[in-house]
Amino acid sequence: MIPASGYSPMGELVFGLLLILGLVALLWFARKALLGSIRQDPSVTSSAGFTLADLRALHRSGKMTDAEYELAKAQVVKRVQAAAAREAGASRPSPPPSPPQAD
Repeated sequence: MIPASGYSPMGELVFGLLLILGLVALLWFARKALLGSIRQDPSVTSSAGFTLADLRALHRSGKMTDAEYELAKAQVVKRVQAAAAREAGASRPSPPPSPPQAD
């Protein structure tokens, strides 16, 4: 029986569930918007380390010697080439399996 004051535990429960659902949806949209903008930002890279532009700037400013620059540059180029080869290998379709041979 519902009290005369109009208090309904079921209504309070439904309100609480809707409030939680709304907060979850709000957080999901905020996360999606934030991650989408980060993924589209070219200044944010997925790999840790320096780019060639970073190395050039350090070398030009005198914070890196010629030998350090050449060594770091070779490592960056090697890493980029390895990543490109890995992507090229992943994008190539694998050959179809050979048919079973009868004995």
